[in-house]
Parts: sequence; structure tokens; C-alpha cells
Amino acid sequence: MMHNLPLNEYPQSWNEYLTLAVEDTPVKALNNSWELLINEIMDAENTNENYAYAEGKWSLKQIIQHLIDTERIFAYRALRIARHDPRGLEGFDENEFNKIASITNRDWESMIGELSDLRSSTVLMFEGFTEIEMQRQGTANQQNVSVRAIAYCIAAHMLHHLKVIKERYFNQ
Repeated sequence: MMHNLPLNEYPQSWNEYLTLAVEDTPVKALNNSWELLINEIMDAENTNENYAYAEGKWSLKQIIQHLIDTERIFAYRALRIARHDPRGLEGFDENEFNKIASITNRDWESMIGELSDLRSSTVLMFEGFTEIEMQRQGTANQQNVSVRAIAYCIAAHMLHHLKVIKERYFNQ
């Protein structure tokens, strides 16, 4: 099944991502994307979390930190829009965030645990929204977006990076 989000609920630049989240509810999409990512990471043998497949590309630890940062920001956006905050929300530069993030001394298992806890919290937040709140729309990064579209985007964003991890990091 595929989500049935009306085109006016999300920026068209999200189309590629949203095709990855095929579940019929945002919460199912969030749960499925997490299960797929964690299963891939746990099944990998001898994971080198500091490996980057090319010069200038992110390491696995940097990808995980990026997933953590992005999920927090998008969940915050969803909360603000669900609560009918009329103010637009600014964008962020993921490359700058990743440059500044201090992950060198971070423990891999701790990072995976943080992402797991964050996803659990994100799912609980979206489960607590009413249908009216899920359909509520606001402005984030100068684009109109609904709360439920943000949930699908969080899930699809993780699936996008899972695809990269499988192709570029674990398929060597």
C-alpha cells in the first residue's frame, strides 16, 4: 500500500523520499523504517563505524548522527505545527550540523541506543496526535507541510540512508 498524501501537504522535493515510505499510516512507516535499519546494522559483521566509502563522504557514525539530528528537528517541526503554531520554522544545513557534531569519541552502541530511544519517542508523539492534528499544516523551511507528511518524511529519510548504507557501506 502507499500513503495517500495530497500533493498540497508536502514540498514536491520530498517526492523521491516519500516513495520509499509505502505504509498506509505514518506510525507504521516510522516503525517499519526503524526495524529495517536496526536489522541491517545488527546483521552486519565487523561494522567499521568510522568507514566512509569515499573522500568527503560521511562515515557510518556521521550518518547515524545525521539521522538523530534530522529526526529531532523534524519531530519538533511536527509538534509545533500540530499545536497550531502560526510562525514558520527555519531550515537547517545538515552538512554544517555534521561538521560541528562531536562524534569522534562517541560510542557506536550509545549512538544506536540514542537513535532507538528517539524513534520510540517520535512514534509515541505521532500516536498521541489526533487526526485533526495529523492533517494540520504549517510552514517549515519556507514550504507548506502537514504533520503526517513530516512523519512519512522522517521514515522515508531513514530508508533513504539505509539504502545508501546497504549499497555503499555493507555491500563491499
